[in-house]
Amino acid sequence: MKKLAIFMFSVFIITCQISKDLLPEAINGLVRNKKLQGTEAEQYVNRLHMQNVVANKSEIGFYETSENTAIIYITHYNQADTATNELNRMIKKIQTEKTPFVQGENISINEINVFRCFGLGQTHYVFSRDNILFWVSADTLMAEEFIEEYLERI
Repeated sequence: MKKLAIFMFSVFIITCQISKDLLPEAINGLVRNKKLQGTEAEQYVNRLHMQNVVANKSEIGFYETSENTAIIYITHYNQADTATNELNRMIKKIQTEKTPFVQGENISINEINVFRCFGLGQTHYVFSRDNILFWVSADTLMAEEFIEEYLERI
């Protein structure tokens, strides 16, 4: 029993060391000043959309300097297929319906396929990785550097 406990503790420590922080303290000089998780994050996203759109585990990180801001929205799904399907649904909506987002296109950043669009004074990047859906919004003048550094970290 003692050996099993030591083994499980070792696996836990190794797993924690390997996992990457999806909302790091700072990215490209912007410091995370607020982090929402769980119900608080879900309520924030639902208010933003003026309807219930989030039903899974969510996290939001708010980043800023005196000159720039960025927000990272993360939704965790049970399966990678679900995250991919939600990504495709969002892209289709942006491309075919009236939204505040324009000039949407698929691009490659650090060898990762990302959908980029513009709107509300920011550049927006949407992509999925494994079972996680990401939406990153950043002030346009520094958005490219922000997303490149973020993608390197995750």
